[in-house]
Amino acid sequence: MSESVFDMYNDNRGDWRWKLKSSNGQVTANSGQGYKEKKSCEDSIASAKKNISIAKMWKQMSKRKDALPFF
Repeated sequence: MSESVFDMYNDNRGDWRWKLKSSNGQVTANSGQGYKEKKSCEDSIASAKKNISIAKMWKQMSKRKDALPFF
């Protein structure tokens, strides 16, 4: 199973940002904004990880015939 990794970096303005890269190096998601504080960027990564986990769980549940619609 391939692993995706979060890459945290400073942009041209000195703000913190992150990218989610697949095992082949392709960017699959990004922070969409810069953060002045490194901790804020780390918190954004933690939130993204949580939401990605929820999305994976929903994808698995939606394959079941007895699954209820999300909306």
